[in-house]
Amino acid sequence: MASLKRCEVIWLDAHAGTESTWHSLDDEIEQDPVVVVTRGFLMPNAKPNHITVAGSLTSDGDVSDLTCIPLGMVRSLETD
Repeated sequence: MASLKRCEVIWLDAHAGTESTWHSLDDEIEQDPVVVVTRGFLMPNAKPNHITVAGSLTSDGDVSDLTCIPLGMVRSLETD
């Protein structure tokens, strides 16, 4: 099996600012950031300026279910 490190990433997810389609420029957006925890296999150097996590890893070293998280949204990263 490929030797990828297991990881846990805590990050802020981007989200829509409002539920309505149209709103005034003066409207305040009162939605808190969404905190997400993603666990999987760390894919080093997969995408510049991102942490990339594979959700599944085969014995042949193939991966699937990739999540690419922009570095600016990452709050913490832990690896085994």
